[in-house]
Amino acid sequence: MPKCLNILFASSEAVPFIKTGGLADVSGSLPKALSHLGLAVSVIIPAYREVLASVVDAKVVSQFSVFGFGKIYYVKLIEARVPIPSTSLTFWFIDIPELFDRPHGIYLAEDGKDWWDNGERFAIFSKAVTEVAMNRVKLDWKADVVAYRDWE
Repeated sequence: MPKCLNILFASSEAVPFIKTGGLADVSGSLPKALSHLGLAVSVIIPAYREVLASVVDAKVVSQFSVFGFGKIYYVKLIEARVPIPSTSLTFWFIDIPELFDRPHGIYLAEDGKDWWDNGERFAIFSKAVTEVAMNRVKLDWKADVVAYRDWE
């Protein structure tokens, strides 16, 4: 029997954790559907303040750093399993508090305008996702397919 593909869905938002629009619906439902087909699917999103407040039974599974924009960012990779019947979804959260622990919204500041550093935030998120996907964070797991959504 052939090896099951490891599929990693990277997104800036995903149901059931955080939603501002249709992106979260797709990033939550498509992995679930693929998991029902027997594929090994993981979803990775930023660890926003709202996300960390809603996650139960989560644990830090890796700590690593990424370099970008003249700075080293320290990352905690948090894992939570979501009990969805007939699926085996793993959710990972990229925890970089200085980029994602912010009030008011995941994309917009209190004044209703984009966070001034959204480009940097999601570029660093993408670098962290790459480290996870390439098995460079000591998880003994490597993605065969990576599907990026929206901001990445």
